[in-house]
Amino acid sequence: MNDLQINIHGFPVVNSDITAELRDVVSGLAIKKATPFRDGTVSFPQMDAGMYQLVLTHPNLAGVLVQQPIRVLPGGGRTQVSVLIDPSKFKNTPIEDVPDANLTPIIDAARGVEDNARNLSNKQGGEAILASDWNALATRIGDLGHTVVELTRVVAPQGHNHPEYERKLDELASNFDSLVTTLSASMVEIQRQLQIRRLLDHAEAVVDSITDDAKRQAARKKVEEIVDGLFAKTTESPKSFSALMRTAAADIEELLQRNVAPAPANPVDKANRDKFAATVEAAKASRATNFREEMQMNHKTNVQLGSVRIMR
Repeated sequence: MNDLQINIHGFPVVNSDITAELRDVVSGLAIKKATPFRDGTVSFPQMDAGMYQLVLTHPNLAGVLVQQPIRVLPGGGRTQVSVLIDPSKFKNTPIEDVPDANLTPIIDAARGVEDNARNLSNKQGGEAILASDWNALATRIGDLGHTVVELTRVVAPQGHNHPEYERKLDELASNFDSLVTTLSASMVEIQRQLQIRRLLDHAEAVVDSITDDAKRQAARKKVEEIVDGLFAKTTESPKSFSALMRTAAADIEELLQRNVAPAPANPVDKANRDKFAATVEAAKASRATNFREEMQMNHKTNVQLGSVRIMR
């Protein structure tokens, strides 16, 4: 038996709230769970040597924080694995508090213009306007114009720009995109399991029509092996899983063609074969390259072929 130690780096403040889980790489079932120390270390004693799936989750995140394969080395020693988490997944900074503009110099300048202009407002009718008076008035108007320009620059930036709000909106958009991606991946994984279940149900219904017990048991075992392989690959990319689904459907179709009678013996067997054929055709038509296309394709298949039993 060997010991495994995981060292979590990247964002220490969340270490004590993380759940570390080791899963079987084939079945995806949890083998052991543990909570890290504040320094990010978590130990799994007495582990068999081999491959495992390490999954880190946090209660404040909808999806998985980290998911990666790891290997426990043989030899009876300690295997140490370092994991780096992305702090941006926890990012939720408040809107930047921009200091209020200091308007005191502008107010003082405006009051100075006002006071100086009032000193020129005592002219009597027929009194001459001296050059000095005119120059003083022009200077005050210039000061007033400069004060207005300064006011527009300090209080209302050009284009009415608010960089603190722009940065926050960019962050929210990034967080929302991450959430949508996580939810899309989760929904697609659920839909994949339902599509695999449909293929299995209809294939087994056809297998049940095989009269030879040995052939029926062998065919059922082979179908289950193919389907188990699909269940183990539900986290693949849309393009990869589409190819796997097409291959699996074609393999099951070829298997059943070799073992069932050419013509169904009764209406029930014919109906089961028709359902299986429709399911295979839907699987062979799978050509999704992204999560959105795959969800649309699965919705179309559900409309055409009906709902799927979740529990057997």
